[in-house]
Amino acid sequence: MDFMANKALLIAVGVFITLAITSGVLMVINNIQQIYGQVYNTDTSITSQFSEFDKFSGGEFTGLDIANALRKYEDDKYKNIVTFQNNARGTVTSISEDNYSTIYTTELEQKDGKYTIIITIKK
Repeated sequence: MDFMANKALLIAVGVFITLAITSGVLMVINNIQQIYGQVYNTDTSITSQFSEFDKFSGGEFTGLDIANALRKYEDDKYKNIVTFQNNARGTVTSISEDNYSTIYTTELEQKDGKYTIIITIKK
């Protein structure tokens, strides 16, 4: 009988320790989720203060960068918002492969708040 009592006591202690460790792990996970939720809701990122178009304000890009940007916004949700123009105010729709290594300067102009973005390309 003494042997059975020792086995039962060992099993009870094992179950108690397992429950204690599991409860501790679950409490830590819950605290991490709460902290992450607070950080996620509190946007302290400095990049959130800038739009994705701010890089075009006074930036220098190669022709390949401009061609990639043209392709990116060609079928994008910003299609009616973003306009690439050259110095003569004509709309730029593509850049030839011969000009991929040419350095271009861009200027950003926003009209009507955030609804119209004009990126002027200068050689």
